[in-house]
Amino acid sequence: MPDALHPKELVLVGGGHAHLAVLQALRRQAWPAVSVTLVTPEPTLCYSGMVPGWLAGHHRSEALHIPLAPLARAAGVRWRQDRVSAVDAARRTVQLASGEALAYDVLSLACGAVVDGGALHGFSGPLLPTRPLEALLAGWPPLKAHLAAHGGHLVVLGGGAAGVELALAARHVLRDARRVPISLVIGAGLLPGHATAGRALVRRACEQAGITLREGRVNQAAGPTL
Repeated sequence: MPDALHPKELVLVGGGHAHLAVLQALRRQAWPAVSVTLVTPEPTLCYSGMVPGWLAGHHRSEALHIPLAPLARAAGVRWRQDRVSAVDAARRTVQLASGEALAYDVLSLACGAVVDGGALHGFSGPLLPTRPLEALLAGWPPLKAHLAAHGGHLVVLGGGAAGVELALAARHVLRDARRVPISLVIGAGLLPGHATAGRALVRRACEQAGITLREGRVNQAAGPTL
């Protein structure tokens, strides 16, 4: 049994939403005989729910970021700004990019997704991955400026809630750029898993915004990644 002299080691890798809930729970009530370490490569968490609003010009970029150090400190959690380079499940250790190894009894991963741009081929325009979010935040302003100045066809891949929000946000901020048609490719349908009435409302909103819905899957798409 763990005790104060030999606590269990819980290592949280990534500052995702799931780990924010863990910090909140620890702030309400500490876990006896459990030592918790949070490892994140960035000092803040970018809140994905506000990204479409930022893309549309409604929020400033600094409003999207949640500082992690104060949250960890309030929860009694050690915070390390570092990247995880390897996990040894047999030895139960996490190797950090700085060279340090952290031992764990329980490991939790909430690192977020990464778009594999290398898997897309044959597309003539620039590619702007939406994950990690830092890539989107860095790449959208120059792409928006280029589209506003020179025109072009903006294609959003994915008919889920995120794809719909990004397409509508882009249409809003580029509403005066008439030379920028926007297409939303909905390979698995528009908002799969959502209610029929909701899908109909969103389809109507896209049509009213002048967003072309294209059913089918993208076989090839590549270009310089922003």
